[in-house]
Amino acid sequence: MFTSMHHDTAFPPVEQALREPNGLLAAGGDLIVVSGIDDAEAMVAAIHGRALADPAFRGQVDEAALRVLEAKSTFAGLRCDG
Repeated sequence: MFTSMHHDTAFPPVEQALREPNGLLAAGGDLIVVSGIDDAEAMVAAIHGRALADPAFRGQVDEAALRVLEAKSTFAGLRCDG
């Protein structure tokens, strides 16, 4: 089941994504798509803040980022030419 990330829900997108146990990131999701710069900035700030405070969550974020980059490399030809 995917958590809805719309403004008309009871929880803002950041809280939905981080909410235990079934928020998108808490449940093991690797990628969140949000609409609007305000939601994106809030999401980045919340994820970064939690990652700084919680080593286990930081590891989860690192693993998710690696999976996304590996998938991009495999399916979209990610190039890292510097």
